[in-house]
Amino acid sequence: MAASDWRLEGEWIKNCNCAFGCPCDFNALPTQGYCKGMVGMRITKGHFEKTKLDGLVFAGTVHFPGALHEGNGQLQPIIDERATPEQREALFNIMSGKHSAEGTLFQILSLIVTKMHEPCLRRSSFRSTRMDAWRVSSCRVCWRPRSSRSRIR
Repeated sequence: MAASDWRLEGEWIKNCNCAFGCPCDFNALPTQGYCKGMVGMRITKGHFEKTKLDGLVFAGTVHFPGALHEGNGQLQPIIDERATPEQREALFNIMSGKHSAEGTLFQILSLIVTKMHEPCLRRSSFRSTRMDAWRVSSCRVCWRPRSSRSRIR
């Protein structure tokens, strides 16, 4: 399918159960032999075709039985319950990768994810007070690196 006109701007997080630096990003095997991860974004400005997405939050949890490049992954989309039906469809369409240009994040995910679950709707928030303490409350995932005292100023 051809790429659609969409754009997302905002705060973004990606994390998994691997050691810092994620071996999968370098075509290596995951630290524990499998990958469980999450992505999340608070959209400050965005659209899918004519549907505005400003202010919404989305997330996704993933599970891969081996390295990401080996495929066979599962994705559970989580969409902000405040989204209208049109916005929900737009966010799911973006996450599916079917409307993305070749080589982009969501298009690549569409090649390595073999099971895309139906999206679940959750009350969502996305906040960061420190670089080492992100929280996407819609899926109750919290990331805290082993050692970091950096703060966003």
